[in-house]
Amino acid sequence: MKKVIIIALLFVVGIFAQKRENVYQKSFFLGLEAGPTGMVADFGGWTPNVAGRMYLEYFLPEYSFVTLGFRLTGGYGWVSGDKNSLTVTDDTKSVTTRIAYVTFGQEFVFNTSGTWQPYLMASAGYMNFDPKNDKDRNLSKGINPSFAPVEFEKNEAIVGLETGIRVPVTEKVTVNSSISANYMFADHFDAYYGGDLNDIIIAINLGVAIKLAGGKSDIDNDGVLNEVDMCPNSPKGSIVDIQGCPADSDLDGLTDDDEIGKYGTDPKKSDTDGDGLTDKAELDTHKTNPNVADTDGDGLSDGDEVKRNKTNPLDSDTDKDGLIDGNEVKMHKTDPLANDSDRDGLLDASEVNTYKTNPLDQDTDRDGINDAVELNTYKTDPTRADTDAGGIADGVEIKRGTNPLDPKDDIQTIKIEKGQAIVLEGINFKNASFEILPESAAILTQVFYTLDENPDIEVEIQGHTDSKGSNKMNVELSINRAQSVKSWLVAKGINPSRIVTSGFGPERPVATNKTDAGRAKNRRIEFIRTK
Repeated sequence: MKKVIIIALLFVVGIFAQKRENVYQKSFFLGLEAGPTGMVADFGGWTPNVAGRMYLEYFLPEYSFVTLGFRLTGGYGWVSGDKNSLTVTDDTKSVTTRIAYVTFGQEFVFNTSGTWQPYLMASAGYMNFDPKNDKDRNLSKGINPSFAPVEFEKNEAIVGLETGIRVPVTEKVTVNSSISANYMFADHFDAYYGGDLNDIIIAINLGVAIKLAGGKSDIDNDGVLNEVDMCPNSPKGSIVDIQGCPADSDLDGLTDDDEIGKYGTDPKKSDTDGDGLTDKAELDTHKTNPNVADTDGDGLSDGDEVKRNKTNPLDSDTDKDGLIDGNEVKMHKTDPLANDSDRDGLLDASEVNTYKTNPLDQDTDRDGINDAVELNTYKTDPTRADTDAGGIADGVEIKRGTNPLDPKDDIQTIKIEKGQAIVLEGINFKNASFEILPESAAILTQVFYTLDENPDIEVEIQGHTDSKGSNKMNVELSINRAQSVKSWLVAKGINPSRIVTSGFGPERPVATNKTDAGRAKNRRIEFIRTK
């Protein structure tokens, strides 16, 4: 017995565990049902009896959540009731009424895609009935002593209401159970004419309905009928579109089933992570994670890496320079595709993290020397234009040939405006001679650097003497001394066309010639900028 119960339970669970197609729409069904009956009348007490019925029904196409059907029913059976405390005109103690009826009803079936379907039906029709008492005597006249025992009509109109459940066990067969109530527009169904109640017949029905014709099948149970199903063999439980094929609700090229079951993406969003790439492109083309906007965690969305920056969305440091792509783009403004953005020979990361130089400028300190050359060749500081703080930029020192790490050799140039005359103090000659003394090299070197590093400047070098000796001799000496200075500069590399010389002897003194100090001041070389 236990095995039978278990098998029955498994059968029922199997039925309810499946999602079924709408087996009703546009179909004819023939049904056969039977069950216990009872009456709500003057005779009552619910003395059960039995009745059966057969019906033919047709269902329209499904509309929204309901399928509408029409049912033509014919039934036959018996209904019984007890006298109880009623007073009757004879010895009747109970009544059994034979019934035969025909009704036409409108049926509403709900949940048609589910495993079971509740339904409601309203009907109207005509019933023939024939009551007998417990002595098996036909009752053709009323047995209510309050009324004359007149013969009564045994055909009456009825209306009915019914509710129940239908369970499709196959595409063509449903198992049905219901409870129905038919109201008679008379009160002598039990031969008790003129009683307090119009009579109602209650029936509990159990049976089956078999599809005779029509309907559309759905072989893969995907909710799309075979006649329009372009993919009639969809796997069980698949999400399909109106054509019965795997649905792609967001049109991203991935089926909803794969998005939900395999990738965990949102089937209603073509770009689940909002990074600017469709889920399919991420999976198939870029191999990125469609659920994470920044797959490599570098601070740039996958879409920006692919479309805007052309970087690798799977590598946080595309150019392998030691800086992550996001920092290069957003913070340092360097090129995430080039490990040395300014092409100075230093990696961007080394410039940023180690040397503190500008990865966008080859010459961070603007001293005229490439950052890498400063570091690797001259050992100077690429962030300081004058490493030795001697007053001359590293680039100038290197061009001069002086040591940019030694401030002692930093010789300043002379600042001079056009038309301005400067006495070059420190240029000394042998007595009464135009031979330059060695101690004059420092000031002459300063003049040289001024001209060499300012190639647009042109100058006049003037010679002056004191008044000792003849005027002619002093003029000649002053000219020769100015020419000696020019020769010294030309020998160093200055274009002679940039320098003119002149001598004025004692004609333009700047101090008295009566004292040694005054005469020393008058013996001088002046440097005048002419251009």
